[in-house]
Amino acid sequence: MRGCEILRVDPESPDEDTIGKAAELIRMGGLVVFPTSSFYGLGTSALSAEAVNKVFRVKRRDRRNPVLILIASLAELDPLVRFIPKPATQLMEAFWPGSLTLVFLAEKLLPSNLTGDTQKIGIRLASHAVACSLVRALGSPITGTSANISGQGAAVR
Repeated sequence: MRGCEILRVDPESPDEDTIGKAAELIRMGGLVVFPTSSFYGLGTSALSAEAVNKVFRVKRRDRRNPVLILIASLAELDPLVRFIPKPATQLMEAFWPGSLTLVFLAEKLLPSNLTGDTQKIGIRLASHAVACSLVRALGSPITGTSANISGQGAAVR
């Protein structure tokens, strides 16, 4: 594939240089395929409408179908959502970090294409070392959708 580079990463202890290269690619509007606990994810800047459009195009995803985002700490949540309901706080305390995605009313800084024009956003506090490292290196949330064509099986290798 044109413009692709494969970088090997230890899924349990990702190398800082490799993560830095991937984060730089995301900063430039690129897409990164990364391992998670169950399948490969497709990440790009959740704050860039242009980058999010690439996710929809590559996945052949219906643009009305929102894309969830990954954060690396609870401190990153507040600027992304209008408010945090008490039941959400209880769920976060019990299940985050982990595979629980919570849906919030999105703040205006999030691109409308990311939310599928619903003004709602699914957010997950990443628990996988690679995803957390990517978000931290980038300094902002990334998309957390599966690296596959929409409707097909997730990529597991």
